[in-house]
Amino acid sequence: MKILFSFILSFIFLVFWSCSDAGDPLSNDCTEGLDCAGECGGTAVEDCAGICDGSALLSNGECTNISYTATIQPIFNTNCTGCHGGSSGLSLSTHTSLMTGGNSGHVVTPGDGSGSRLVKKLRGTASGSRMPQNQDPLDETTINLIETWIDEGALEEPQDN
Repeated sequence: MKILFSFILSFIFLVFWSCSDAGDPLSNDCTEGLDCAGECGGTAVEDCAGICDGSALLSNGECTNISYTATIQPIFNTNCTGCHGGSSGLSLSTHTSLMTGGNSGHVVTPGDGSGSRLVKKLRGTASGSRMPQNQDPLDETTINLIETWIDEGALEEPQDN
């Protein structure tokens, strides 16, 4: 009889313990759902750039999600820095040097991709040679990516506000 009573009491205790709304943070029995930070019932959400509880929104409400470091700089490294990598004139080896411009002035106008000299040179619509010089032109998808990054503000990284 004592064993039966202990079993029933243990069963009741187990049922009530496992029905806690908060859930055990070390187990996977959260009944309220996990937020992006892994908190049971938490309110953290991913923003449009995939940052947990961040804010990668521009002032106009659009999302900036193109990383210069991860997306734009590799394009320049592959296609541009052989000529524009640190000697006199324009250097495309860093975000800072790109934004500084070259002998002909600024090549990026944040917020105006199609009006930026860089995009015009890539499309062949600016004076002088189309870039990259003496190579096949970049495909339109790649140029559009650079243009969109400039339209979004030409930021080095999406902003966490």
